[in-house]
Amino acid sequence: MKAKIRFYYTISEFQPKFMIKNGQVRGTVWVWCPNCLHWTHGSGTQLPKSVTYVNELEESEIKKVKGPYIIDNLNRFWEKGRLSESFTVI
Repeated sequence: MKAKIRFYYTISEFQPKFMIKNGQVRGTVWVWCPNCLHWTHGSGTQLPKSVTYVNELEESEIKKVKGPYIIDNLNRFWEKGRLSESFTVI
C-alpha cells in the first residue's frame, strides 16, 4: 500500500538560544510512514537559512509528543492537521 511519508522538525530543547540567533539552528527531523509506522530520525539537522523555523505545536502539545510513543503521537497530530504537510526551501 502506498503512502506519503510524514515528517516533523523540532529544535532540540537543550539548544543554546545564542546559537539560534547566529543562524546555527539544529534540531531533529522525524520521518515516518503512516501505514506501517516505520520511522527514522536525523538529530543535529540544520535547516537552510532560507527556512524560518516555526514550531507548529504548543508547549502543552510538545510534552504529549515525547516518550515511547512519539511516532504514534506525531501521527495523531498530523491526522488532526496540526503539522504541515510541506515547507518551502528557497
